[in-house]
Amino acid sequence: MAARPPRRREAGTRCCSLVLTALHPARALPPPSAAEADERHDSARAIMDGRHPHTRQVLMEAKRAVDPRAMLAGGPLADALEKAAAERGVADVAALVAGNEEMAKRAVRLQRGVRRKGEAYVIPYDDARKLTKAAGLDLAAVYDTEQLAQARRWRAARVRIGNRGYDLTLDVTKSVSVLNGLGDPTVSAVVDELFTASVLETVGAVQGWVAYGQRGHQGDGRLADRAPTGGLLGRVMWHQTARPVDGQVPDPHLHAHVQIANLVRGVDGKWSAIAAGGKDLHRHAHAADAFLKARLRRRSTADLGLRWERDAHTGAWEVVGIDEEMRTRFSKRDGQIKELLAEHGLTYDETHPHARKVAGATSRQTKHRLLDGDRRGDWHAQCAADGIDATSTLARCVHPGEGLPPRPSPQQIAEWIWRPAGGLTAHTKAVSHADVLAAVADACPDGVADLADLRALTDAVLTHEPVVRLAEAGARHLVNSARYTSLDILEAEQQVLHLTRQRYDEGAAVLDTAAIALSREAFEVAHDLTFSAAQRAALDRLLGDGHGVDALIGVPGAGKTMLMAAARAGWESRGLVVADAATVAVAAANLTAESGIGAHTLATWMQRITDPEGPGGRGLDGVDVLVIDEAAMVDDRDLAVVLGEAHRTGTKVVAIGDPLQLRAIGVGGTFAALHRQVDGLLLEENRRQRDPIERQALAQWRDGDRTEALRTWSRGGHVHAGRDATDTLGALLADWATVRTGYRDDIHDELAAVLVLAGTNTEAERLNAAARAIRREAGELSGPDARYRAARPP
Repeated sequence: MAARPPRRREAGTRCCSLVLTALHPARALPPPSAAEADERHDSARAIMDGRHPHTRQVLMEAKRAVDPRAMLAGGPLADALEKAAAERGVADVAALVAGNEEMAKRAVRLQRGVRRKGEAYVIPYDDARKLTKAAGLDLAAVYDTEQLAQARRWRAARVRIGNRGYDLTLDVTKSVSVLNGLGDPTVSAVVDELFTASVLETVGAVQGWVAYGQRGHQGDGRLADRAPTGGLLGRVMWHQTARPVDGQVPDPHLHAHVQIANLVRGVDGKWSAIAAGGKDLHRHAHAADAFLKARLRRRSTADLGLRWERDAHTGAWEVVGIDEEMRTRFSKRDGQIKELLAEHGLTYDETHPHARKVAGATSRQTKHRLLDGDRRGDWHAQCAADGIDATSTLARCVHPGEGLPPRPSPQQIAEWIWRPAGGLTAHTKAVSHADVLAAVADACPDGVADLADLRALTDAVLTHEPVVRLAEAGARHLVNSARYTSLDILEAEQQVLHLTRQRYDEGAAVLDTAAIALSREAFEVAHDLTFSAAQRAALDRLLGDGHGVDALIGVPGAGKTMLMAAARAGWESRGLVVADAATVAVAAANLTAESGIGAHTLATWMQRITDPEGPGGRGLDGVDVLVIDEAAMVDDRDLAVVLGEAHRTGTKVVAIGDPLQLRAIGVGGTFAALHRQVDGLLLEENRRQRDPIERQALAQWRDGDRTEALRTWSRGGHVHAGRDATDTLGALLADWATVRTGYRDDIHDELAAVLVLAGTNTEAERLNAAARAIRREAGELSGPDARYRAARPP
């Protein structure tokens, strides 16, 4: 057999290191020589395929399922069974196959699946054949000949399903990559060695967290037991550069891909999947990343004397002396946007720097096969073009012999990681011990000495306020599953519910029965409408019951805004001052226009309350009624502050929202408890949407059936999908550019009528950069871009 030619490698890529602790006692093999590279890659592929890296023996049989080509749509068969049941006068489809318990259960499963998944539900050919035979139906009468022929042809075929493994990416901050790529070769070699050691140590930490199997039954209220194993199987792929952008030399980007096979051998000799189906690996990904960076900070400070500081914007630890301009130079992001716009016939000024700072290359992009060249020289030339002497700049970052910076005390670390803005509970009420490990590691400018140091420090931090240990709940079988919250979260919840109880039936902003009826009738006549019985009951309660804190839940389209306009008219008829708090400025403006209630953002009210000496800092003085719109979106801590101020001023607070529709960006959930506390009313009728598809989809969405809601919208032509993410985002931009042409004369109308939403900050940045490029191309924008950050009241 002819010798196989060696594989070509991308520039900046080292060969893999095999991690074979499950087959050999706790060892990770070092990077191989070039001659060993092919053998290592083949061994790694065997591991990820569930086979022994040397003998190729199958270690664990993979899960297999019926080939998709042997599947038939479940809907037609369900319809045929239901029709036959009706014609034969039997109770249900299960009765069609009475006496065949297996087929009766399968018929019920078919019905349930079709109801849940609609057209997406499919059934294997053999199951469909058995069902129709048991029910006395002809399968050929249900499906056309071509469908049956294909399904029959592939009926015995099986495909592999499930996860073969996981890719844990471990990288460094950009300043470290710059130092590694452009620094003195001796320094670069040290950085590379320190990174390698830190990655392998992190793999060991991950192994301690997730290298277990499970034994016993999981589900039905029972938890499987963790089973000890010999360790992980996998490989580490080492990289020193990012993917190339637009054919240019790739940027320095030191990182490693730890590819972990989804199989471990227990001490009982049995093979199984890892980490509770991989869930525990995902839970510890942040801890692994933080531990890697903490160990690298400790090693590089000790060996090179590097100094560290947090980036004011990203919060990442960067090397002192490598400024944002230099880091940005090697964070090119324009390639995707150029491709995105070009695909739809759009161009933009390539010389504009901010338009080129967009989302980085995704894994779907094709890697350029570049041979190793003078990347270092090219990188230095890029710096020189910007007037940066990279050699001297990076030389000044190294301070050999410098000691470690002082470590904050456990109390100081506790205060930092639990801070309301940016801390662990900034956006969630409860976190796990794994989350705390990650936060503590990141809080140390000196890094950590080892995993034992991190564990001990975390234990010490957890003895200080404001942490509160929560009772065990949920996935108790997972590693580091202890749950915590912060004292401010509990205090906010208690404050909200205490004030709600205290102000119940206190006679706040009360109208008498005659005034309520007169106000309601006048509003109905003036607006040519008739309130429903539920709306009248809600209006009567808000105007007449006098609760100092009240709450109303309304489904989408229930008429909450119109109802509040009527309530405003009633309160103002008695000389009361009504104001509104909205979560965003556009919503505040819309509420003012639609309900007539003077509206400000919640942030504005918070600033007035917390800074009484500042501009407009009167708090709620002079406000008789405050309506909080979309109250389910309000952070519990902000809600507690507002209710505390309302108690001081005697202001009635009416919280309106839907906890099943919109959730708090910060920590939420107390609105629903507040609603239960006052036994608030619920408006369940959607009076806005006339399209039955819209009504059905909104009801499904609110009930938590998100997948079926999307399918319903799709069937109605309201959801459009592209070939992939890039194609879909490009189509979205093209639609946006087309629709907005009708609003160019009034930017305010455009803001109110045209909205583009993204699922992540990265996608939002990509879309915003492309949108600005389109507007520049059209001559709507000129001059440099400006970046603004939202200010949060102290």
